[in-house]
Amino acid sequence: MNNKAFTLVEIIGVVAILALMFLVAYPSIVSLSKNEDNKKYELMVKDICLAGESYIYATNIAIKPGSTIPITIEDLKNNGYIDAHLKDAKTNQEISASKTILYRVNNDNTLECTYE
Repeated sequence: MNNKAFTLVEIIGVVAILALMFLVAYPSIVSLSKNEDNKKYELMVKDICLAGESYIYATNIAIKPGSTIPITIEDLKNNGYIDAHLKDAKTNQEISASKTILYRVNNDNTLECTYE
């Protein structure tokens, strides 16, 4: 008798090995995905803050050390500094136009952005 097929035990063994490999790799894959989402969110916040700074300097808003400058997302959208349909990288929801970004003016006239 010439048997050239795999036995049931061999197939079960291969499936078991593949299942173990998946179980070991799965947490790493999930972790990488979460890290990527956090990076996207951080980049989005940085882009919004930079757009707001550009808006402040372009519109000649008074920069006085110790003061706080509020800017809404609507201001940035209306003046073309950010996309009209900007989505939050964490929630994938469109960012509300009424959301306010605060800029604190430091003593050396640099701006510190707060976006939450």
